[in-house]
Amino acid sequence: MNGGDLNEGRKIKLKTNSYQITFNPQQRLYVYQLLELKVVAKGRAPELKKSEKRAVIQALGRNLSSRICFDGESCMIWNQEFRRQSFGRDGEIWDERRGEEFGFELHGVKRENGKVDSVQGKFIFRMDVGLDSINQFIQGQSFDVPSDCIQVVDIIVRTVPALSAKYLSKGRSAFCELFNQDADQRNMPGGMTVWHGICQSAKISSWKAIGSALTLNNDIAYGLFMRQQLMVELVEEYEGNLPALEEKIKHLTIEVRDGPNPFYKFGQFTRRRAAETEIFMDDIHNMVDYYHRSGFKINPNHVCVETTTKTKDRSGRCKYQTFPLEHVRLVGGQRPKGLMSERTKADFIRTTSEPAPVRQAKIQQMIESDDIYDRDQLEQYGLRISKDAMDAEGTVLVTPKVYANQGQEVERKKNDDGTWHVDTFERPAKPINQNWIRVVIGMNDERPKFERYWNEFGKHLSQVGTSLGVPMGPPLFSEWLEDGVQFGAYCDHMKKKGPKEWAALDFILVCLGNDADTYSMVKVAAELNHDVMTQCVLPKTVLKNDTISLRNIFFKINKKLGGHNWRIPVPLPESPVPIMLIGISLSHAEKDSSDPSIAGFVGTTLQGAVGYKNYVDVQHPGLHIVAKDVIRRAMESLLSKYREINNGALPEKLIIYRSGGSEGSYQAILKNEFLGIREALAEMKQGYQPGITFISAMRASRQKFFAVDEKDKTGMGENVPVGTCVSGFGNGTPDSYAFHLLSHSAVGCANPTFYQILHDDNNIELQNMVNMTYALTMATQRCNKSTSHTTPVFLANLLTERARNHWRGTSLGIALRKSGFQRFYENHKLRVKTIERFQSEVFFI
Repeated sequence: MNGGDLNEGRKIKLKTNSYQITFNPQQRLYVYQLLELKVVAKGRAPELKKSEKRAVIQALGRNLSSRICFDGESCMIWNQEFRRQSFGRDGEIWDERRGEEFGFELHGVKRENGKVDSVQGKFIFRMDVGLDSINQFIQGQSFDVPSDCIQVVDIIVRTVPALSAKYLSKGRSAFCELFNQDADQRNMPGGMTVWHGICQSAKISSWKAIGSALTLNNDIAYGLFMRQQLMVELVEEYEGNLPALEEKIKHLTIEVRDGPNPFYKFGQFTRRRAAETEIFMDDIHNMVDYYHRSGFKINPNHVCVETTTKTKDRSGRCKYQTFPLEHVRLVGGQRPKGLMSERTKADFIRTTSEPAPVRQAKIQQMIESDDIYDRDQLEQYGLRISKDAMDAEGTVLVTPKVYANQGQEVERKKNDDGTWHVDTFERPAKPINQNWIRVVIGMNDERPKFERYWNEFGKHLSQVGTSLGVPMGPPLFSEWLEDGVQFGAYCDHMKKKGPKEWAALDFILVCLGNDADTYSMVKVAAELNHDVMTQCVLPKTVLKNDTISLRNIFFKINKKLGGHNWRIPVPLPESPVPIMLIGISLSHAEKDSSDPSIAGFVGTTLQGAVGYKNYVDVQHPGLHIVAKDVIRRAMESLLSKYREINNGALPEKLIIYRSGGSEGSYQAILKNEFLGIREALAEMKQGYQPGITFISAMRASRQKFFAVDEKDKTGMGENVPVGTCVSGFGNGTPDSYAFHLLSHSAVGCANPTFYQILHDDNNIELQNMVNMTYALTMATQRCNKSTSHTTPVFLANLLTERARNHWRGTSLGIALRKSGFQRFYENHKLRVKTIERFQSEVFFI
């Protein structure tokens, strides 16, 4: 399966963040699994932290006079088979089970709390791999992907970052002090700073110039950490908001000057001033008096820091050890507790929006650092990493045409950021006139000040809608409600009061704070219970009241009411038979949540890739692929709607974009989801076998492309031009059909989306595939610019997000025992099933 070459568009020179790895095919590597690691102690042994485990493995290597490669969790790799051998003076080692399992004990291991302990561990031999398997695959002598061997190489090259990391993220990014000496340049409010993480992966990729090669992909990850700071300065920075600071640093490590121990865990701030606080140091003393006699001055009006460590006074009472702010310092490089606030998210985005050339320079600095890549150790394991980034060639695609202004072609903006201007809609919805209601939720206390802004916002929105082609008068009513529950009661009251008037209502404009529970209850009331369209806005948007924001809001309103904002001629493959586009998205609940996974499906029903219908379902949270029974119900629903609209005809070609899916999950997706679709289609109609093109779209790809020539650097982020496509340079495995497409602009360094064509019955050529995909990124109708995802995937993602809100809202209603929610408790599938008409509309846009 190969789609050919890109022949249309302008060629540009690129550099990548990929580096070739050369290797010794004769080298064999031996893999051992760490089974147990514990502190030797009487009674219950304290659990070792991940960072302490890494320190133990380093100590084990020193005692064995050997450099152990370690993944930071349980996998250890040697470049020779391990045998019982002489051990250093700091411990002993022994073998069990005839040399297959080994035990060891290390003495004098220093832990993070400053204590020195002995540690015991066990590890067992798992397998050995040879680098010749990679060579055979690259040379085409074997068709079996050497996954185990590649994973071993991956662990080896990330060993030094993993062992020295202060923090390892879920995505295996290593955040090391040695790579963040300049972290003060990225400080944020609230005592926080942004660290650069090292994100890397070894893989076999395909390159036009050299063929297949083992490469290392290097990228920068960003993480939020607390900076090292005196506690008194941190309290001042929070302007005395102690509860907010307590939530941020709860149980983080602090360093105490002149304390019985150097390190403690932060507990809370005392509610008493230092002048009123007692401290136990050999005896009970007043805090201020004790430190004054020791030659230190502390502010008697400050609160104090209470640790999680207890001590006993002479009467036997247990008290938490307490210290003055001036003597406590927060240890830097620790992750703050709690969720990011909206303000912190905005600050984080601004701080991490580094231009592409800056990111490229940091990646190059990383690859050249001997502190990060121990090249002597790599040589011992038969590996060598080039310091030269690999070259690539990009094709800047011809920009699709945009039609709006009631059918006229729209001129694209000249700043090359993927946007266009719309004077009037391509097909406006019917006039709204006065068939709408305004509701404010949860702002009754601010009503005297906010009401004027709210009225001005409504008038301005009406003016914007009228200018875009949708006449809009003043609202029927304007209400002020307390919460989402009261909104549901209000809808119920209005519907019973005037059923005909309610049915004729176009939408409700809802202003609510940034509260997920209220938003969820509003959407449940509107879309599951009372059959009314809503458009939510934030108070800050009302206060801003700018034309650009209002136009974006009206893009959504017009589409929800059946209009069409603009038209993009999508270059579908030439075909005498009908084609249907389908988008699939799978959303998982947060970690440790029992909520189900949610699968969202959207599909076109009209020619020209328009007329989207939707279907959403729930499944077991443990499944990371869409279940076959969910696929069957989804295909039956979408194709039934297609058949109704097209006089009983079914599509003969399906082009399916599947959101997410890493390279390691492709086979599982093909085996379960693709075959599940095949089986579902066969059940619908005897002999029905439409041609299927199945595409995985991964937005989180770490592959980066940097323009070589200055003329090709565009926008604030100095990225490659919007519409740049790369195929044959680091895309997928040998003979795979894949490409990267940068379809959107970015303030910082942009991430191209990776498209892997997993199956193609329809024999779509590469040029046609990328042109179609690029056009689909412009057709979302939500904003007047191209996005990072195609419309089918974009809408499917929004659908699952809305269904997640429905699930949350119904959970709240069930917990509050509200009337009308019993049916959701009795049948969980109803919790994501909207009223019938919403299943034929993109109400979630």
